[in-house]
Amino acid sequence: MLAGADVQLGVGGVERRVAGEARLAQQPVEQDARVVLSLAGANRDEKAYPAPDAFDLDRDQPAPHNSFGGGAHFCIGIHLARMEMKAGLAAVLDRLPGVRFDPAEPTPHMTGLTFRMPTAVPVTWD
Repeated sequence: MLAGADVQLGVGGVERRVAGEARLAQQPVEQDARVVLSLAGANRDEKAYPAPDAFDLDRDQPAPHNSFGGGAHFCIGIHLARMEMKAGLAAVLDRLPGVRFDPAEPTPHMTGLTFRMPTAVPVTWD
């Protein structure tokens, strides 16, 4: 979406100025044009991410994702975020041996636009 001078952005989008020759959805975009990028739309293209709304940890081969941005706007905290996730999951798995998704419960419902998350993750353990 090309933006005009009066665009106001919230958490769901960021504005960038096109630095050089570019194409967006196969269309040329002029240098210095202002472009609004939808954070809520990242990782949502069904051609690249089949069933993007499904909570499916058993996908055959997850596609590369845009969760940490890219290029000059790549998230500087990526390594800390991944380290925290590994430590958190390791702590749960150490304290709850045999933890697994509860097969009696439905697939978790995903919520949120910019930050996607399940409303609950029902589990059971031995």
